[in-house]
Amino acid sequence: MADGRISNKELYESLNNLRKELEQDDKRIEANIQQMEDKIDKTYTKLVQFQPVKNIVYGMVAIILSGFLSAVLFFIGWNSR
Repeated sequence: MADGRISNKELYESLNNLRKELEQDDKRIEANIQQMEDKIDKTYTKLVQFQPVKNIVYGMVAIILSGFLSAVLFFIGWNSR
């Protein structure tokens, strides 16, 4: 319009275009965040997260096997008398 006013139709179209741009930006940002999370999971989180569990399991297996080996050696020594 000549007097500097914006019609409702122009305002609606401008807002609709802005909404579409924001939705596209939001999708792009979400995709970037997902890529970063995947990269972090592959490089850091899984290795640090399961290392303590691995150490505990290895320790328990070592204790059980050393007990079994000690019992076998004890019975071998006991029977050789």
